Amino acid sequence: MSGPGGICEAEQVDRCELCGCIAETRPYGPEGQEVCFSCGMKDEKTAEAQMEKHLFGQGVSRNKVRGTGQDSLDYERKLECQKKQR
Repeated sequence: MSGPGGICEAEQVDRCELCGCIAETRPYGPEGQEVCFSCGMKDEKTAEAQMEKHLFGQGVSRNKVRGTGQDSLDYERKLECQKKQR
């Protein structure tokens, strides 16, 4: 550990599965693809959800929405679905 709750280790340089550039990648693409930082930041919500999936396990979020008992990402998706249905 490099500090409280942090792991600091460089990833192996790889090819981004979305844009093809050679860069350090993470499995944070829309379907878990290995993506570079630029591609990961094109859809920050998806990247955050994929990161949490890898750090905390499938469907687990550290943030709960007050009064709902739901994970913040699940709650946001539910609100988006409700807006689309209107």
